[in-house]
Amino acid sequence: MSTLRTIAVRLLLMGLLFIGYWTAWRPMRGVVLNEAAVPVLQWSAPSEAAVQARGGPVRITLSSGTQTSLPAPAGIPFLLPALFLVAAFPKHGYWLFFWAGHCLLFACMVAAWSAALMAWPGAFGVADFLQTYGVDLYSLGVPVALWVRHRQHA
Repeated sequence: MSTLRTIAVRLLLMGLLFIGYWTAWRPMRGVVLNEAAVPVLQWSAPSEAAVQARGGPVRITLSSGTQTSLPAPAGIPFLLPALFLVAAFPKHGYWLFFWAGHCLLFACMVAAWSAALMAWPGAFGVADFLQTYGVDLYSLGVPVALWVRHRQHA
């Protein structure tokens, strides 16, 4: 009976996280993108570069004509591992720290793109690395590291 209760509690917590993501966080992601990231990037962009946001990722057009985009923070690469963290560790708030880490990673990406737009040497490489590999590395690495850590201490 306790196993059935444990499964039910975990499914309930996962359902609450899923509903909270789609009803509260997903709309807020656009607000964070438009009200925090876009002004910073527009401030740091030279007059030849364009920074636009139209309900999706921020589009950055460089003076060379190259286009790139900056997605909103804590999207699907956050949700799926966070659901795993809630299911695997329901008594711990690891998913909250995981969400905060995604937001911090987004802030680092905005700072790197801002530095890149101001022509700091190496900033394009850092921004591209964070956007291409950093989010996936964090999203896949943290849940696995927590799982392994708990297995070693169990």
